[in-house]
Amino acid sequence: MIKVLQLLVLILSFVIFVNAQVDCAVTNAIIIKDYDGNIIKNAKLEVLKVEQNFNKKYLFSPQKDDDDNFVIKTFTGKLITGTDKTHYIGENYRIRVKAEDFNDYEWSIKLKRCESQTINVRLEKIKQEIKVKGMIYDMSGAVIPGVIITAKDKSGEIFNTKSLGLDKNIGSYELKLFPSEYELTFESVGFKKYVIEQFVLINSTNGVIFRDIVMEVGEPNCPYVGPCEESKENNLIIETKIRKRVKN
Repeated sequence: MIKVLQLLVLILSFVIFVNAQVDCAVTNAIIIKDYDGNIIKNAKLEVLKVEQNFNKKYLFSPQKDDDDNFVIKTFTGKLITGTDKTHYIGENYRIRVKAEDFNDYEWSIKLKRCESQTINVRLEKIKQEIKVKGMIYDMSGAVIPGVIITAKDKSGEIFNTKSLGLDKNIGSYELKLFPSEYELTFESVGFKKYVIEQFVLINSTNGVIFRDIVMEVGEPNCPYVGPCEESKENNLIIETKIRKRVKN
């Protein structure tokens, strides 16, 4: 009976040993996209090892496959890094992704011995500050200095400024805003209020958008162009024109 038990123990030990030595070639895919679902072509990925002192040490940069996805390969529980030093899947690793015009992203990764995995990563675009600038005129073409400009985003946050040239009659203005949707208001004593209800800013190649404003003499509480009750329609017509200019 004792010999039978010893034999069973030997067989079990051998099975465990054989299983531990199984050659598992595993490919882990890491897909880097933006929040619109587009693959980021210029992304760079680094594998870092977290050491005992919690410092992070650069190990290697994975290659890409035919689908433009990064791949981390392992074999028999070891990372294939392209270097002579051996690194095992059970160690503490972090992945760092960098891409132009996007915020860096870093996270911990756990690799499995004989099971591949696909990891989807979304990168957030860096918010680009856009300048909205131009001149403010009256109907005769004369500049209007000192106009109060208010920009209110969807969250209700307000950004305001004043057109320049109170003493020199320059009449130029400049707003610095992040990509979003705003309501813009232009107000000056003796002129009808000029309101743009939906002013949509998207990332611009040069970061500057030019927009001149023409204000009409009248009561400041009435909208630009036409009687007060027509303000919404008129503002939407103005916004349609601005949308086309911003996107171009």
